[in-house]
Amino acid sequence: MPNVQDYDLEYSKKREQAERQASALAKDLCSKAVHRSLAMLYGDRVISARRAINERGVNP
Repeated sequence: MPNVQDYDLEYSKKREQAERQASALAKDLCSKAVHRSLAMLYGDRVISARRAINERGVNP
């Protein structure tokens, strides 16, 4: 099982925000979809990391 340090919440939050912005600014539908998909993956990563940290009883 990975250490709590492996869950970089701030990085994932920033990447999610950046991908959402890139999706909004994308010129074509394919780029929009790819960036939106990446944003959702980073969002899921944040949720999973928070759950793992909470299960360990550690405050980020």
